[in-house]
Amino acid sequence: MKSNGEFTSANILGVELRDTGSRGGDSGHGGRVLIKFKDMGSTDMRVNGQYMDEFTLFFGGDSERDTLIAALKFIVKELEDNEKAKGILFSTSNSYL
Repeated sequence: MKSNGEFTSANILGVELRDTGSRGGDSGHGGRVLIKFKDMGSTDMRVNGQYMDEFTLFFGGDSERDTLIAALKFIVKELEDNEKAKGILFSTSNSYL
């Protein structure tokens, strides 16, 4: 399965998802998840402190797919809860986190 999305605010973020679904085992069984993020306009993205125009995450195996889904659900919940509380995640004086 392949899906693409484009999300617009003050920036434009492109996302590509490729997913084979569960394949009954570890990476050797062919289960794959690939997530690509791409700056489509004015998106401040950094990986390990380095500015990136795009980056790709790859996970291989059913367990990795399951834990990725759980981690993404956790991240979304924390971001939404933080927005409601208007909490401060980190100081803007840091170069990144």
